[in-house]
Amino acid sequence: EVFANSDDHFGITITVDDGINALVKKMLHIYIEDVNDNAPVFKGLPYRADIAENENVGVEIFKVFASDSDRGYNGSVTYQILELIPSDDAELFEISKNGSVFLKGRLDFARASIYQVVIRAMDQGKPDAKYATTRLIINVIDVPNRPPEYLSLAYYVRIPENLPVDSVIITVTAVDGDRGINNPVTYDINGSSAFAVDNKTGKVTNIVLLDREIMEELITVDITAFELVKGIKDLSTARTTTVTILVLDVNDNRPIFYSMLGVSTDTFQASVPEEPANGMPILHIYAHDLDQGKNGTFGVFLQGSDSAAFNLNQNIVYNEGTVTIQVTNSEALDFERNDVLQFQVADIRCGPTDRSDLCGEPNPLGQGNEAAILCHLASQRWWWSDQQRTD
Repeated sequence: EVFANSDDHFGITITVDDGINALVKKMLHIYIEDVNDNAPVFKGLPYRADIAENENVGVEIFKVFASDSDRGYNGSVTYQILELIPSDDAELFEISKNGSVFLKGRLDFARASIYQVVIRAMDQGKPDAKYATTRLIINVIDVPNRPPEYLSLAYYVRIPENLPVDSVIITVTAVDGDRGINNPVTYDINGSSAFAVDNKTGKVTNIVLLDREIMEELITVDITAFELVKGIKDLSTARTTTVTILVLDVNDNRPIFYSMLGVSTDTFQASVPEEPANGMPILHIYAHDLDQGKNGTFGVFLQGSDSAAFNLNQNIVYNEGTVTIQVTNSEALDFERNDVLQFQVADIRCGPTDRSDLCGEPNPLGQGNEAAILCHLASQRWWWSDQQRTD
């Protein structure tokens, strides 16, 4: 007769009968000793966990389990983290003896969005323990905690001052700094009332006519990008970049003549004695063109029937300068013959043409390649009256 009290205990009843004497029965107990012939086996594979990057340190984020069909120490399983991939912070996670995995440091989606935790389950068998390994995949969930990022490190643009209103001068682009979320971005502008930004596209436009002569030549505006969280501007996650705008000069101003008192005028008067010495200055005039460079360079000359008695100390003015009218023919200043001489001083505009390859240094009227100069004629009237004139 065979019976079993458990998986490792069996009993056999042995009966002896010689046909004469009474039966003899004896119980034979058989105990089966376990040997460590089974390795732990992980249950519920694969192991995956999704953890928000702002999860609190110390919380249990997952629990693994491995069973071992052996008995006693041979079937007692403990756990250990063998490797963390990436390995920048090897102590970011911790596992207890019962398989609970805890977060021991701060997560950052921007630093790593996924981790592989290599876990070993090992029994306590002796002399040779058996083990199994598996991987726990941890996906880090991005939360909106990083400001937008601009696609360019710097924004710089050169524009002419006669640019039509509402022209797109540059486009700034920013994206959500939280890569796993990709919320839309909106834009604001500060720094100049002459420019605007499209809050959706980041296109910067001029909303007024520009004039380099009355505004700053180098303008900076600040563009701030905000993340939209559920359609609402998140002021806590904003980033600002600077757009530098250089306003270029165009030839849009005429030279202006001023008296030495600084008053602009189109009529000047001077009194000189009859038959003065040649070379005698009779009038000083300040000439100014608000444009720059070649755009502000102009020629000056005298014209009119009486102008032959005079000349100028210079014929080219570079943006601004003082022009002096001098006597060159004193015999022409004869009171009895003519007590009033009338002539004009004129400027000839010397600015770039549409063909930049033809532009050269400006020349006085009638000299050089006039086809290479774009000339705008502006005249000023001069009056000369003799000091000895009698009414």
